[in-house]
Formats: sequence, C-alpha cells, structure tokens
Amino acid sequence: MDRRNLLEIRRQVAHLCFGILLSLLIFLEIIDAWFLTASILTFLSFVLYIKFSGERKYFFRSILLFFERDEHMKRFPGRGFFFFLLGSLLSVLFFPKDIALASIIILSIGDSVSHIYGRLFGRWKVPWSNDKKVEGHILAALLCAFSITFSIPLFPAIVASSIAMIIEIPKFHIGSLPLDDNLLIPLVSGFVLSSWNFFLPFL
Repeated sequence: MDRRNLLEIRRQVAHLCFGILLSLLIFLEIIDAWFLTASILTFLSFVLYIKFSGERKYFFRSILLFFERDEHMKRFPGRGFFFFLLGSLLSVLFFPKDIALASIIILSIGDSVSHIYGRLFGRWKVPWSNDKKVEGHILAALLCAFSITFSIPLFPAIVASSIAMIIEIPKFHIGSLPLDDNLLIPLVSGFVLSSWNFFLPFL
C-alpha cells in the first residue's frame, strides 16, 4: 500500500473513532454547543500558532503530520478536524437532539466507510471522481441508515444517508472557496430528516 492510501486510511479511522466518541458524549449530554465552540476556538489557536510561529518540532504539529494531507498542512493544518467540529456544532444548534446525533453519525460512519472500503475493496469508480468507488458509498449509506434507526425510522434514515453519500462525492465551491464535506454532510442530513418530520403529519 502506498503512502497516500495509508495516510487516507489513518485519517478515516481517526475520523470514525472521533465521530463515534463525539456522538456518544453528546448523547450522554457530557458535552454541548458551548463545549464544541470552546473546542473550535482552542483548536484554531493551536493551528494559528503552528502556521505562524515557525515552530517545527511542536508536539501538536507532529500529530497533525501523522494524519493530515500535505496540501492541507501548507494551507490549513487540521482542516478536516476543524470542519468536523463546526459541522457538529451547527447540527447541535440547528436541529433537535435526535436529528443532530443522526447527522453526526452519518458524517462519522459514512465519510469513513466510503473511503476505507472503497480504497481497499472497491472496483467501480464513481464517474465524476478519481478516487471514490461505488461500492464504498453504497455500503456507507446502508451502515449509516441502520446506525441511526435507534432514533430515526428506517425509511427516512435510508433517504438521508443515501443523499448524504451522494452529496459527499462531488466537490462544491462558493466562488473559489471549497465547501468541506465534513460541514456539508451533517447539514444536508439534518435538513433532510427535519423536512421529513415536518411533512410527516401531512402524509
């Protein structure tokens, strides 16, 4: 396995473990929106220190190097983690607790499984992506759907998970600014599930 694939698998395993832990802590009400806000600000302060201090042997930087892509280390070290926290915070602020948790779980499992399974076992490339596989996204959507059925009915869980995995494939931009999927996936998932709850009484 080449270095890039190994790095991506490390990233996605960390992404999965952190997401599950974060979901559990939110479910148990150990952390809340204030804690997530403080975490984001603390993380940003470390990133700014690393980027502008010129420090090369700082411990926090060493951790980022183990998980971070080279292009992100140059531009925005820890970008994925930052947007994961931000996407989780916005989910907690905008959606009811059950939908916020489901959205974070979809982000945690879907993004990780689609990449890991796709890289290790996938054969069919997604037509408009060079490094994503169809099998990975199908498996991820199914696992996400069944993982959130503790609080979400199966059918809307499948719909939200499937849409989230489709949204994860292309690269979206606002002008020249790329939209990170760690921000996009939980917001789209939460919107779909909230819309389902809104229209359910009329069905």
